[in-house]
Amino acid sequence: MLRAVHSFLILELYSDGKSELVFDTDAKLTLGTGTVGLYSADTSRFEVTFDLQALETSIGDRSVFAYFGAAAGTPSVTITNKTLGNLTVKK
Repeated sequence: MLRAVHSFLILELYSDGKSELVFDTDAKLTLGTGTVGLYSADTSRFEVTFDLQALETSIGDRSVFAYFGAAAGTPSVTITNKTLGNLTVKK
């Protein structure tokens, strides 16, 4: 698990928007209290950066699965069935 702490916010998986991360068979992401699960600095590349082929997640109190900031790139994000269609949320 990759973890970065930024101003009292814990980011579980951060990408500069240039990398790609594939979640496939048996992938699990557990988010503790007050965390952000997925964050891509280039918002427009979120769907390409995080390829959710199969991901099970549990989300803690005051936490979010994904955060769409506009640190770089186009300040918009496209959410499709490809983006979240293979996501299972346990809490």
